[in-house]
Amino acid sequence: TTTDTGSTSSTTLTTTPTPAPTSTSTLNPSILSASVCSPNNATLLNPITINNTIISTTVSGSYGNSQTCAWYITAPPSLCARLTFLSFRTESGYDFFEIYDGNTTQNERVQRLSGTGYTNMSTLSTQSQMLVYFRSDSIIVDTGVTALISFVRCITYCDPSTSSLSSPISTTTLITTNLEADGYRNFANCVWYFQAPSPQSCPVLKFLSFVTEIGFDFLRVYSGFNTSNTSALLFQESGPWTPSSLQPVIAAPGSNLTITFTSDSTTKSSGINISVQFCNCSYLGPANSTLTVTSCPNDPPPPAFTLVQSLETSGAWAFEYFQLNGISYLALAISRSSGVGSLVNTLIYVLDPSQQWVLAESLVGEKIMVSATRVKYFELHNESYLVVSNRYDLERISYTVNSTLYRFNSSRPPGSQWQLFQLLPTVGAYDVTVFSFNNMFFIGFACEQAFHFDFNTLSRIFRYDPTSMRFVLAYEWPTLAGVSLTTFTLRNTSYLALASLRTGSTFDVNSTIYRIDPAPIAANGTGGLQLSVVQQIPTTGANWVTYFTIGNTSYLAIASRFSNSITSTYNFNSSLFRLDPSQPEGAQWVLEQSLPTFGAWAMEYFVLRGTSYLAVSNSISDNSRSPASFIFRHDPARPPGAKWSLYQQFPTTSAQVLKYFVMDNKSYLAVPSFTVALSPIYRFDNELLYWS
Repeated sequence: TTTDTGSTSSTTLTTTPTPAPTSTSTLNPSILSASVCSPNNATLLNPITINNTIISTTVSGSYGNSQTCAWYITAPPSLCARLTFLSFRTESGYDFFEIYDGNTTQNERVQRLSGTGYTNMSTLSTQSQMLVYFRSDSIIVDTGVTALISFVRCITYCDPSTSSLSSPISTTTLITTNLEADGYRNFANCVWYFQAPSPQSCPVLKFLSFVTEIGFDFLRVYSGFNTSNTSALLFQESGPWTPSSLQPVIAAPGSNLTITFTSDSTTKSSGINISVQFCNCSYLGPANSTLTVTSCPNDPPPPAFTLVQSLETSGAWAFEYFQLNGISYLALAISRSSGVGSLVNTLIYVLDPSQQWVLAESLVGEKIMVSATRVKYFELHNESYLVVSNRYDLERISYTVNSTLYRFNSSRPPGSQWQLFQLLPTVGAYDVTVFSFNNMFFIGFACEQAFHFDFNTLSRIFRYDPTSMRFVLAYEWPTLAGVSLTTFTLRNTSYLALASLRTGSTFDVNSTIYRIDPAPIAANGTGGLQLSVVQQIPTTGANWVTYFTIGNTSYLAIASRFSNSITSTYNFNSSLFRLDPSQPEGAQWVLEQSLPTFGAWAMEYFVLRGTSYLAVSNSISDNSRSPASFIFRHDPARPPGAKWSLYQQFPTTSAQVLKYFVMDNKSYLAVPSFTVALSPIYRFDNELLYWS
């Protein structure tokens, strides 16, 4: 753990963020309220007990002189408290942030931090209680500390005190060889003892990560407590392994188990993480033949998203993930000043060797002061492109602004590899998509408005012309505040759905589903396709539309940002429409279910381990600019109209167009924050816990 001048720490139980258990019993959209340093802080009698609570030393701008704050935190039974710093700036050496492993200052103080440099660092308690304490002196203040409090399964570290022969572990647990954030220590000598809680229980070891110095640093698993009995050795291994290449270790029913780890004096690595469960087992064939697991009643909690990094952003609007030449990138559309002078650009982040996203390049288009709203990556004829929808020219105060197309040039040095390739004339472009139709490639723009409060404008589709190797205007059509569009194919017919946000006076505006039909190409290059209205679906404040299928059923999800009802509220349901082929054309999309949301900006559908999820970025509620965003889960066993239920909430600030992506077989959500804030990146952790 890094410390700076004036900081002290004892042995610190610090890892990168680990998954919080899912809790849907408490819906807390104003997650930031009641957790800011004030006379009404959490007390010993009224501790923080809500998972994923944000605490802050600062009410507005900076903390105060001679300020004292204390937060008492109590996790549910059998869980521990984890604190992750989202931001950290205090007067170095004078204003201190302290963390105690327990609920009093008589417990071990595991952190005493001051200054800067701790953003994204996490500290985990060894019990269900944690005390957090902040104190400032009488002069010089700073922006302060913001941290996320979450509840996770306790981790058994490589420490001789974690288990003993007289007190073996008999419950599901996670063990790690690591006492430090970057891995295990040299001269490690760890021993864990496990005892099956019943004669029918089998100890089962699942390897979550395994990286050691090959041939020198070993993990060994023994049946029983006698490690000198070589015949009892069940497993011995060293070196880097992918978890999928290591089969779980299953011990005999009712048996005891010993796990040891030793390292030498040189070359340490990122270490080993193991889930130990006690499961019901049976033999395949005669006794003492192959064991198989029949069920694990003590399975770890269900999946959850875990914060892994926060990017300092301002005006962040939309993320896009892509891989190019084996390298992972995140593109971020910035919709107003990024905080560097008056520049408004699209930013490109690259994943560095330490698995952190770092800024690699800023895309500059035709004009510097342009409000970008969406960025989309695509490949065409062995070339890589990024297309950016530009909504507003901040310099000329005009919605008439070209959108921009960039092409990747690998011969240029890093930092200048994305070069402006073409300007695409648009007016108030709010969203962009790319699609193929009839063996041609297209870029489509949803356009919101031509002038202030004039939401009647033309949305446009451009076609790639192989002769000129440029995109030409193929089709334009009148739309009303077009803010999102998506294309899809049903029964060999292509469609385009467009979400309409509002008119000048109301948010009660239908969104539209079009059929895409072929059209001849005219002498001026237009054509190739045309649109015809198939159905208009009733929406209110529609800000996003996405299409997906579950089995043979097709859905359209609409995120609703605002209600135009008498109460005029952001706390308004979003909608799921289902295709009903039994209905006549023009009425086949029917409302399936309404989902409670708060100023919903966008939705992202994804599937993990056969289960469907829908993530919703909540941008604002009636009483907070920082409502939690939601993940809904689909349960096919539930009745129609109730198949989707709230699965998890996670902290966000003015969340915009979130992006789900898979990288190195792990799933992530990147959530842009529009206000001056941190844009979080979450990792999805299933029953196997990951350390980055």
